[in-house]
Amino acid sequence: MTHPIRAISLAILAGAVSLGLAGCPKNGPQSSPGPAPESSLTQRASADKFGASIMVPPDWTVTQKTSNPVFFAVAPGAGNHGPMANLVVENLNQRMSPYDYLQANIITLRVSLSGLEIKNGGVELADPEAPAWIQFTYPRDQIKVEALTYCKTRDYRAYVVTMAAPADQFPQYERLFRAIGRSLRVE
Repeated sequence: MTHPIRAISLAILAGAVSLGLAGCPKNGPQSSPGPAPESSLTQRASADKFGASIMVPPDWTVTQKTSNPVFFAVAPGAGNHGPMANLVVENLNQRMSPYDYLQANIITLRVSLSGLEIKNGGVELADPEAPAWIQFTYPRDQIKVEALTYCKTRDYRAYVVTMAAPADQFPQYERLFRAIGRSLRVE
């Protein structure tokens, strides 16, 4: 007969291993060490109609739109595939967490972006609003594009900022893109 304390310990250990393998959302991105470049984000790109904004570098060009995406912010010398950021605002028919919203939209992304591969994702629990994020790649015009999306939800609306660049340039922009994503504010 097994000792009760040993049986309980084994049950706890088995539960911990099961939870670890279950794919729970990550607590934060796995990016390069060092401080994020928040101090280089001095220009506010905003969608006043929706009360949403992000911060971008001062030399990026911001273009307002009348439909989604509500604005684009483009780096100097960017090509058709970035580096750039855009903000999409979507009305929802129910309240959803940012993580659930992004997970539900992976199906739509797979339809609109043939060849989509999800690389990573999670929830930033250090932020009181707990934004969700996903990192993915997709082919476009014989170029592999890598993108990072951050999402916040409020009541019946989702706010999604996506930063993208050609995959070979993405590593040099990743810290900046994460800082832009974390700068998403909803009033």
